[in-house]
Amino acid sequence: MSSRNEIKSQQNHNKSLLHSNKPKFKENIRENIYRDELRQDGIFSDKIPGDILEEIIEKIRIKARNEVMRQFKLLIISIIITLLMIFLFVNKVEKELRNRRSATTTMLIQD
Repeated sequence: MSSRNEIKSQQNHNKSLLHSNKPKFKENIRENIYRDELRQDGIFSDKIPGDILEEIIEKIRIKARNEVMRQFKLLIISIIITLLMIFLFVNKVEKELRNRRSATTTMLIQD
């Protein structure tokens, strides 16, 4: 009997672990997930004529092509800037090395 009271007290201690019959959501949100039919109120309905649909698709393709070209241009610009920065950095390092060599040789000549 004591073990039974002990189990109940443990269950009451952590009420979040207790089983609840209360629904987790106020409405059934999974109702439309497992349907085999397409919606009739969207873009795939027969309300849009084929030629207008083709125009819309062509506009989407043109916008996508323009976006790809824009991204490509940005890539090329960033590569050019990176190469320029590398060139300037290497140039600066070489100039510094030449200055150090000349300073070292002048010190050796003076001694």
